[in-house]
Amino acid sequence: MDEINKFRQAFFDNVIAVETQKQQEEKLLKVNCFHLYNIIGDSYDNRKITYQHRTCSKCGHSAIKRREAWDGSKGCVIN
Repeated sequence: MDEINKFRQAFFDNVIAVETQKQQEEKLLKVNCFHLYNIIGDSYDNRKITYQHRTCSKCGHSAIKRREAWDGSKGCVIN
């Protein structure tokens, strides 16, 4: 039984290490990306202010901002 437990522990340690590496790579990609928020999601109304959810088409980063803020940043996208 001891060999089985060692195998299980090694297997799960490897799975955890691989997943941690993937998360670190994804985080690094998002940090170094010049976001291009082309994917428009849901809109949220809060009394008189409308918020909009958008996602970067390059790395998957998402943000929620006022609709006026998104409209004001149309001309300043860095590709």
